[in-house]
Amino acid sequence: ALVALLAAVGTGVVVLLAPQVADLLLGGSADRELVLWAAIAGGLGAVYRLASLAVWMERRPIAFVVLEAAQPLLILAVVIPLVATGSGLEGAIAGTAIGTALSTVLTVAALRGSFELCFQPREAIAIMRLGAPRIPVHTSFWTINSAQVFFLSRFVSHADLGIFALAQRAGIVVSLLPNGFRRALR
Repeated sequence: ALVALLAAVGTGVVVLLAPQVADLLLGGSADRELVLWAAIAGGLGAVYRLASLAVWMERRPIAFVVLEAAQPLLILAVVIPLVATGSGLEGAIAGTAIGTALSTVLTVAALRGSFELCFQPREAIAIMRLGAPRIPVHTSFWTINSAQVFFLSRFVSHADLGIFALAQRAGIVVSLLPNGFRRALR
C-alpha cells in the first residue's frame, strides 16, 4: 500500500508539472504527453518491482522467471503494434506504460494469497525513515545512468542518440549471467 501510495503521489506530481518537465527535458511543452506516459510507466513500474521482488523473496523461482520474462514480452506486445501503426515515440512510451500495467496486474495477481491489504501509518513512517539514507545512493545511480543520455541528446542527432542507447543496453547483456548467479546465491 505504501509503494502504491508513493507511486501515485510521484506520478501525480510529474503529471501536474508535465509542461515544465517536458520543457526542461525535451525542449518544449508540446511533448507533455510523452512525460505523462513516462510518469504512468514509472509509477506502475514501482509497484511491479515490489511485487516481483515479493515473488522472488517467497522463493517461487518458476513464478519469478515467468513474471520477469512476461514484463518485457508484454511491453513489446503492446509497443510493436502502436509504433507499427504510426504512433511513433508517444506510442512507444504509451506501450511501455500499458505493458507495465499488464505485467503489474499479472504479478500482483500471482501474490493474491500472499498479502493482506492494509496501511499502518507508524509502519510506513518507520519504513521511510529506514529507507531515507538509501535515497542519495539510488538517486546518484539513476542520475549517472540517465545524465549521459540527457547530455548527449544536446549534442548529437536523434538517430545517433538512439544508437548510443541501444549500444548501452546491449552492453547489459554481458552482466546477465553474473547477475543471475548473484540473485541465485541470495
